Amino acid sequence: MEKLVEGVHTFRSQYFANHRSLFRHLAERGQKPETLFITCADSRVVPNLITNTEPGELFLVRNVGNIVPRANLPGGTAAAIEYAIEVLGVTDVIVCGHTHCGAMQALLDPASVEHLVREEVGRAGRTGAGHRQRALRSSRTGRADDGGGR
Repeated sequence: MEKLVEGVHTFRSQYFANHRSLFRHLAERGQKPETLFITCADSRVVPNLITNTEPGELFLVRNVGNIVPRANLPGGTAAAIEYAIEVLGVTDVIVCGHTHCGAMQALLDPASVEHLVREEVGRAGRTGAGHRQRALRSSRTGRADDGGGR
């Protein structure tokens, strides 16, 4: 955590101080990026660094594996894409992959993450079972069940 705090101080005293007019412009006029850049959440991928762009030039969407869902699926990625295109008016959309992507490796070798799927399904099953039990109690008593088991 110390490294991050020190980084914020360095950013403020050096980069921000040297680019004060850029940040004032962005604060006063808002963002007007031309490009929606969809990429993996992998910490090794640094969009502004690899594209040599300044703050405000890219609208970033990051998720595991830079997956773009079908347009009719709800969620943050679809909402961000819609916002970038409909509200910000971006003209370019880039989907950027990278080497050694864990998500893509999992798609190619599902057995390597099978234990994660089992854990998630188990967790969902336990949660669902709790909701079903409360619903059954509510239907028997005619009162909403707060989960306290009374």
